[in-house]
Amino acid sequence: VIGMPHRGRLNVLTNIVGKPLTQMFAEFKGRHYDFDQLMETMASADWAFAGDVKYHLGTSQERAFPGGRTATLTLEANPSHLETVNAVTLGRTRAKQFYSGNKEESKKRIMSVLFHGDASFTGQGVCYETMQLAQVKEYGTGGTIHVIINNQVGFTLDPADERSTMYCSDLGKA
Repeated sequence: VIGMPHRGRLNVLTNIVGKPLTQMFAEFKGRHYDFDQLMETMASADWAFAGDVKYHLGTSQERAFPGGRTATLTLEANPSHLETVNAVTLGRTRAKQFYSGNKEESKKRIMSVLFHGDASFTGQGVCYETMQLAQVKEYGTGGTIHVIINNQVGFTLDPADERSTMYCSDLGKA
């Protein structure tokens, strides 16, 4: 289960997870749903859906690899602020582990990968809060791979002004 911010999502959706380009372009054009059915839902529901930027969308695909092995890759939808997807990604991972037998073997077969920007990793409390759940029995997933893209594009301030440590990854030592 992959969680990531906005930058690079389209690349990951198509080239890593394997979302078909035709499906993605249909979503961009708003043609991925039955319009008549959508209007019925809108008429009968207090809240049916909210419009969103297209690259916030996610997908789940089964990918085949050489040697006949397969893996289900999921890129979690991230319609919110940068790092909010972390807790959602780990929650989905933990749920998949639970419903796959809730054994140590499940934690070896089902895992999370989180991508972060350097400024958001150090600047948003949800990263630290999510990491603190890692060893709590019912929340732990057996480990998460964190990839921090140190592109120094925080937009609001210089790296020297965003954290009290030398490296953006120092939060992981806490």
